Amino acid sequence: MLRTSVRMGLRSVERSLSQQTGQLSSRLLCMTTSPASRKRGGSGSGGKSGGPVGAMDFDFEVKKAMDSIYKAIDPMLVLNETYKLTKNASSEEILLDTGAKGFYIFRIDRRMERLFVQTPISGTHQYEFSAEDKTWLDVHDKHDMRGLITRDLLRHSRGCPKF
Repeated sequence: MLRTSVRMGLRSVERSLSQQTGQLSSRLLCMTTSPASRKRGGSGSGGKSGGPVGAMDFDFEVKKAMDSIYKAIDPMLVLNETYKLTKNASSEEILLDTGAKGFYIFRIDRRMERLFVQTPISGTHQYEFSAEDKTWLDVHDKHDMRGLITRDLLRHSRGCPKF
């Protein structure tokens, strides 16, 4: 009898905590990242960007990245009513307006073969596609682009991007 009462009490506390911290479970899920989204870099060939990719490859990879960014953020709009996500007709730029928190801008630079990401928290970062790692890495610190986007959005959003 006592065990049943304790279990029921614990369930009640869990429900209450879950309601009070609506973001907790989504934040915990975001913390379990794959090795590909962790820091890259250091010496040796493991963290090298791979340099410029061919024009055809760049077009393919950058389109895939922009689609991935849009699809990852779009489900968050339901949880964050003030957010507005737009993609221009040519898919060269995605804009996330978070209202009071500022803008996230994702822009393609075809001349430099880079993807620019600007967030209100981290500022502007440039990413190049690494053919070796099959991901977009910061040109300065070799961090995966998805990590920056996820980390910055988690600081003031409900839910997390679904990369």
